[in-house]
Amino acid sequence: MISVHCILNGSKQKSKPLIHFISNCRSSLGNSFVLSETTEPLHASKIAEKVREKIILIIGGDGTVNEVMNGWVKNELKPKIVIIPYGTGNDFVRGINSLINYDNFINCIHHADMVEIDLPFVQQENSIRYFVNICDIGFGGEVVRKLNQNRKRFGPRFSYAISTVQTFLTYRKKTISLSSENLEIRRKSLMIAICNGPMFGDGLIIQPDANAQDSLLHFAFFGEVSLLDYLLNIRKLWRGFKINHKKVIYGIEQRFIVTADEEVFGECDGELFMGKYFTIGISAYKFPLIIGCLKN
Repeated sequence: MISVHCILNGSKQKSKPLIHFISNCRSSLGNSFVLSETTEPLHASKIAEKVREKIILIIGGDGTVNEVMNGWVKNELKPKIVIIPYGTGNDFVRGINSLINYDNFINCIHHADMVEIDLPFVQQENSIRYFVNICDIGFGGEVVRKLNQNRKRFGPRFSYAISTVQTFLTYRKKTISLSSENLEIRRKSLMIAICNGPMFGDGLIIQPDANAQDSLLHFAFFGEVSLLDYLLNIRKLWRGFKINHKKVIYGIEQRFIVTADEEVFGECDGELFMGKYFTIGISAYKFPLIIGCLKN
């Protein structure tokens, strides 16, 4: 019997389709379906670490997926993962073209179309956090910091646009170095995005080459790029084209060292951190992700 542990972002109000879906899972799977709702930050990690079912179903956004996977690495059973997006941007799921939804979930777990997904990490001294989608240093971290302040006031979608504009108007570019075995870049930077998936920020395709199954990390280094540069190129980002700009560098590696002369904010899948020195790379972990059905 297939057993499923559903981890649901408890901070969001349940929609009628979600309530109906949970009821259907209980009817179809009986006692083999377990539901846990998060009640505080990082709660999803604690739940995932102790799951004993064969499948973890994540219902939430990129932040919830991030939390679950940081618990998953500590779970010796390493359950299969299924994601039904229930967040603001859901960029990771969109970037890998997952086809799981309320209607086909039961069929898909019995006839799973599955892929192995890389799990990168960001390390500060002895602290390691894993991420599934994108880690960025600089501008993106500042946006998330303002987003946390604006979310309750403006709502999730509008607050992201407001936070982005606020950050562009106030952000002071800092000198940051990005180095690896094959490269060394040091200059004033708007942002460094190190990508497992291609998109973030509710659909901005920041690194169209990124592929979460290739055991590589693709980066985009944005130097002294202005607000005008951003506005002139935003349509290209939405459409998945690289920006042809002398201050923008794209590349690919397995492991990076990022250093800054002064403390900078960063974020991975919406989780904020701060520091001067980071190691970012591909971990030894790959997680089995169900993305669709082999049979209709």
